[in-house]
Amino acid sequence: MIIASIFFFLSSMFAQFGGGPAPKQANKDGWWIKAEKGAAPVIYIGESSHSFTLWKMGIPGDPEEYDVPANIRNAQTIYILAQTPSGAKTRFSLMYKSKCVMHFDFDLEESHEVKQSDEDKNCR
Repeated sequence: MIIASIFFFLSSMFAQFGGGPAPKQANKDGWWIKAEKGAAPVIYIGESSHSFTLWKMGIPGDPEEYDVPANIRNAQTIYILAQTPSGAKTRFSLMYKSKCVMHFDFDLEESHEVKQSDEDKNCR
């Protein structure tokens, strides 16, 4: 009974924050993430550093490419805060359509507010 309650709580939490399984392939028609194999960060996302919410709790084995939530997929500015509770090295790139906007390479926490017009030459 307790395990079922915990499972129900986690399922509803993922649904509330837009988490859960990511699509198998990103549409890449706006903002999207290109993660390094094995990267499983916790990601908070929004249109600014004053307005963001928990979006994705990474799980090892997640797809390597996934779109951000539809309501901000084409926002002019996006804020992203990524954490790795374990402290393990994590790498991924925040993309806008076919262009890399920001490369993340961290071992605890990193955040950036970027625009569609930004470009990061350090992307992989």
